[in-house]
Amino acid sequence: MQIWSRRCARGAFAAAVAVVLAALAVAPASAEEAKTERSNGRVVSYDKDKATLTIKDKGKETSFHVTAEGSVLTRTTVTQNARPAKLDDIKPNAVVVVYWRPNASNPDQKDARKIDMPNIPEGMEPEEGE
Repeated sequence: MQIWSRRCARGAFAAAVAVVLAALAVAPASAEEAKTERSNGRVVSYDKDKATLTIKDKGKETSFHVTAEGSVLTRTTVTQNARPAKLDDIKPNAVVVVYWRPNASNPDQKDARKIDMPNIPEGMEPEEGE
């Protein structure tokens, strides 16, 4: 009986090691896909009907897809001065930091995950083009 149980234990251990190695081989590929990028700029426009936010950074305009409703994992969250805010609170010319990911089905589309509107003291705001 002991010989049989040792062989079973070795087989189970070998199978567990194979599963762990397979999971490690797959993990880096999925982590790269989920990488979040960051863009800074000033708000050019927010279109509620089209669900897009356009910002301008260093003379270049970039548009992001925003999701107003859903779970915290799927919607675009907004903060203003480190406090929760709404997409409707975004005003033109406001300084924003947008955290986004490329859309899985359309790589040209950028999905905004979080939009921060930081509190910038007067006189410290960046000039146009910075």
